[in-house]
Amino acid sequence: MATTVEENKTAEKVVNEATKDAKQSVETVKAEGKKTSKNEDSNILAMLSYLWILSVVFYIIKKDEDDFVVFHARQGMVLLGASIVLFFLGFIPLLGWLVGFFGWIAIIVLSIIGMIKAYQGERYNIPGVGDLAKKINF
Repeated sequence: MATTVEENKTAEKVVNEATKDAKQSVETVKAEGKKTSKNEDSNILAMLSYLWILSVVFYIIKKDEDDFVVFHARQGMVLLGASIVLFFLGFIPLLGWLVGFFGWIAIIVLSIIGMIKAYQGERYNIPGVGDLAKKINF
């Protein structure tokens, strides 16, 4: 019977150590800055706000709730406005076609950069776009 008591104490000691190790692992994950689900949701919405019309939708929906999403939605709206201008420039022969073509490439590249930065949780001011975006407020 003495061995059973000793075995129970040993088992209890192993369980306590495992629990302690699990708690330390959780603390380590928190200390390393792993994103919580709320941040991940914000990052995804901010990323999707670079998909033209969604920028307006997310700006309106999250205007009073999530400053991070609003920041990226404003930049997305500037790119949306530039897309509309380039669409109409495309009707002008030659010069409009060239400006439109290279403008679309620039907008796509800037949108991809914005999406990547938003998903990573960064507030990245897209050169030229970020300054215009700060002026948007409705």
